[in-house]
Amino acid sequence: MRVIAAQDGVPREACYGYGEMARLRGNAAVQVVYVVLPNSLHRDAVIQAAEACKHVLCEKPMATSPDEAREMIEACRRADRKPMIAYRCQYELAKRELARRARGGELVISRRDGEAAAKIELNVSAKNQFSLEMDHMAFCVRNDVEPRSPGEEGLRDQILMAAIYRSAQTGQAVSLEPVSRPDAFRGPSLTERST
Repeated sequence: MRVIAAQDGVPREACYGYGEMARLRGNAAVQVVYVVLPNSLHRDAVIQAAEACKHVLCEKPMATSPDEAREMIEACRRADRKPMIAYRCQYELAKRELARRARGGELVISRRDGEAAAKIELNVSAKNQFSLEMDHMAFCVRNDVEPRSPGEEGLRDQILMAAIYRSAQTGQAVSLEPVSRPDAFRGPSLTERST
């Protein structure tokens, strides 16, 4: 890491490993920690980042269980930090436009002989979804806005996965609390200015 950082002119003292979260607390220039570890290590890294008073962008899946996800969200809440889950496809412009049209009833799907077909033309500029996601996180931190893909969305996915595993083990349906509306666990809708 330090070799690559040096190539890009990043000072040695500005490089941190996941084991250096306590040292990171003293660096006000770093506002967000991006957790890109194996899934089983996400919980500890997110909690340490929150305890270091850093906002957190965590790769998916957020955790290995609903309980871990809840602990991560609670650690960020206690530190007044924002947890965001790296669901990059939610920031990709063409996918967002397609979802908007589908929800607005603008898509027509024709069925013939058991096959579904749809033709739609999307005229949106191509942008890197990873960059859009990072820009959104920065916007949320700078403007104190809830991220579009907050920790609660990652928790909901963990709850769904636990239910799927439970159902597979028991052979029985698993009931979950109903969701009040589409995107119930997401932050506010994205605007072009927030990405």
